[in-house]
Amino acid sequence: MFNAVTDTSFRVRLAHMTYVDSARHDTVTRYGFLIESDTALALRIGADPVHSDNVYDPMTDPAYVTLVAVFQYLIGNNDWSIWKRHNIAIFQAIPQPRPLFGVPYDFDFSGAVNAPYATPPEQLKIQSVRQRVYRGFCQPDSIFLTLALARFRAAKDSIYAAVRAVPDLPERDARNVLEYFDEFYKVIDDRGAVNREFVRSCRKMPS
Repeated sequence: MFNAVTDTSFRVRLAHMTYVDSARHDTVTRYGFLIESDTALALRIGADPVHSDNVYDPMTDPAYVTLVAVFQYLIGNNDWSIWKRHNIAIFQAIPQPRPLFGVPYDFDFSGAVNAPYATPPEQLKIQSVRQRVYRGFCQPDSIFLTLALARFRAAKDSIYAAVRAVPDLPERDARNVLEYFDEFYKVIDDRGAVNREFVRSCRKMPS
């Protein structure tokens, strides 16, 4: 779904994975996925992978990090951190001034997936991964948020189509995901809700 919003995202393909037990001559087939490597993504977007920790969010490209934070809010994911590269891969663009990008992956703790083992971070004081929390930093220029929300509005049909295209996903599960996304789109189409969820609730920049 993030591919529908930006090319600066990992490309992923669903796959049937067959595991072979050579000792017992037994096989089992399950769904899995193939994800683009850091090297391949870096080459495609014209960037270098950054492997050091302690990259602070405000050091990254403000337009892109806002886009990432809105995406994480859409899917209800709080299991990520740019600072410790937790479910985030850092890249630095090759042309000057070489902005940093924190590209997200691994969304099994999100409210959209709603895995039975998923729990929200204790520090957020929420009861369920289905509860959305915007974890983006406050930006001095609101244009970044405005542009991010516009991109999600434009990508809505593609995002919903990606959910409907998942093979063997039960109709009830697909409907639950799309209804969860409906709540997001109601928020971003309501100026008061945008102010409440994104503007007043953003993380303050350190002084």
